[in-house]
Amino acid sequence: MPGHRAPARYHFLLLGILAGVPTIAGLWIGGLTYSVPLSVLFLAIGAGAIFQVIYEVVRFQAGGKPVLQMLTMRHNFAGLVAGYVVMYFTGFLIAV
Repeated sequence: MPGHRAPARYHFLLLGILAGVPTIAGLWIGGLTYSVPLSVLFLAIGAGAIFQVIYEVVRFQAGGKPVLQMLTMRHNFAGLVAGYVVMYFTGFLIAV
């Protein structure tokens, strides 16, 4: 893309830390607490961190296009659906 440089590798490391630390902390605290409101709060913090990183990566790859336009591209939509399908079927592997 004209005018765009590839981000430095440390940028992706920082994004991984930005998503990973709150996600792992939210999972541990949310999964181990006996309070339903605290559990929801900490799991939501973890999910929000992941969503923020995904949004930033998609926005960078969009190169000025609207983010929703990126999701309507066939290969992006197929990847999203494939992720949902894998998540759905791995849910059967979890013992309740």
